Amino acid sequence: MALDMISSLPSSLIETILCFLPIQEAARTSILSREWRYNWTTIPKLVLDENTFEVSINNLSDPERTVKIPSLRIRLTIRDLVRRCKFLCAMDEIMLLHRGPILELSLSMYAENNCIEVDQIIAFLSRQNTVRKLKLDLDNVGNQKIVPLSIFSLDQLTDLSLEGCDIELPPSSTYGFASLYIWMTDIDDDYLIIELFECLPVIKHLTIWSHVIECIAGGLVPSELPMSLVNLKYFCLNQVCFTHSHALPFLVLVLKSSPNLEKLKLRILPEDLCSFPEDYLSYIAPKDYSDICLGHLDELEIRNFTNLETELEFVKFMLAKSPTLKRLRIYLYKKVPKDVELIKLLKVLLHSPQASPVVDIIVKA
Repeated sequence: MALDMISSLPSSLIETILCFLPIQEAARTSILSREWRYNWTTIPKLVLDENTFEVSINNLSDPERTVKIPSLRIRLTIRDLVRRCKFLCAMDEIMLLHRGPILELSLSMYAENNCIEVDQIIAFLSRQNTVRKLKLDLDNVGNQKIVPLSIFSLDQLTDLSLEGCDIELPPSSTYGFASLYIWMTDIDDDYLIIELFECLPVIKHLTIWSHVIECIAGGLVPSELPMSLVNLKYFCLNQVCFTHSHALPFLVLVLKSSPNLEKLKLRILPEDLCSFPEDYLSYIAPKDYSDICLGHLDELEIRNFTNLETELEFVKFMLAKSPTLKRLRIYLYKKVPKDVELIKLLKVLLHSPQASPVVDIIVKA
């Protein structure tokens, strides 16, 4: 008789194996045997994705026919409507049957502000209060979901990723997030840049999209923060437009306040893709900020580099202010003429003042 070697493994190892399976596949292991019936209910890492949730369409006569869903303000195919209904039922079943601590949860779904299922998930996590990493990716058509304040009662939470939702920070609060990722998220207008960073005293990894800057700038980027971001090691600014009035001042503000920053990553939004009104555009070049010294920065990566003068001046500024820089990686925007610009850019950078004697500069098309 064949030996069941998997069932004899330690329960912690079985949980780890189940974490690598889609939640549906993990739940299907319950039919293997009586011992496996509830193994899936204790896995500590859950990934719930409406778009990849599998449904059977064998019994659907016309799965591609669309129907209007007034509560969602969208039209769905019969296939997607069935998927959504079964996905929401699966979420309810998971909250009902899950027995162990949840350490990581990723939720991706269509959710406007009237979507109570997101509130139920966060309430469920609040009761457990064990989650350390939480990702909410909430697709919508404009009426963004407002994340309930109960999310800030998760005092074990260290990594928070928010996409496509609104967030209102409660007053006079600080959060122990070690990693924070914010994309297309509106922050309540009453909370400006200073208030945002005051809430994040131990932040180590910060990723933010430049669309958010305008929301939290309140029309003005301060010249400095009253606190130092001494724990910040990694900062990524996505879709930054160097001709936008908030982008470069915000970037410089973070650099001035982050004495222990080790890695800076920028993804530039080229001018031909910028959608800012004309009165928001102005020429901004880095000044000689004598009070900035990035004594721990060892890696700088810039993507979609268009070789604007503001972009080039910023790179030269970083070379002059980073005595421990080891790697500079620049990836040109696809519309930039490659051969001529590569040679010209390399010549300029190689002849620019460099604080680091060992920096490796690579420019790629």
